[in-house]
Amino acid sequence: MRRNRGRIALVLTIVMWGSALVVTKSLLQEMGPFTVGVLRFLIAWVLLAPFAFRQGYRLRLSVRPTFQLFGLTGIALYIAMTNLGLVFTSASSAALVQASIPAVTTLLSVLVLKERVSRLQLFGIGLSIAGLLLVTGLSLSREGSAVWSPGRSIPYRARDS
Repeated sequence: MRRNRGRIALVLTIVMWGSALVVTKSLLQEMGPFTVGVLRFLIAWVLLAPFAFRQGYRLRLSVRPTFQLFGLTGIALYIAMTNLGLVFTSASSAALVQASIPAVTTLLSVLVLKERVSRLQLFGIGLSIAGLLLVTGLSLSREGSAVWSPGRSIPYRARDS
């Protein structure tokens, strides 16, 4: 029974995470990206605060500089930039960009933290990139066919305006 609860929780997490971009994109038709972000945090606070307090969380922890730095860089900026990006592109394109996060994280960990990457990990990253290219289109030169084409990311959109 306990194992099934874990599986159900994982499936619910996948459904919620997978639907977040679609829900956010639809909300952006009615309000701005940062308003949507604040709304998302307010809803999360109402739903999760009782569990956090039961586990020992106290409001005084929120004013610690380290806690604020992690909150700002770990999730707040991520949500804000994702919402802003969704103003300029589709939810499916944003999901494809998010799918590249493990490869980018690995690359940064090698460059910044000097971590070693095994051949198996490199193979997995290569498969991931190949999958992204297959889903988005095989041509990197044809506009609109690759993940990083104009209109699919904020830096390109900013450059084009």
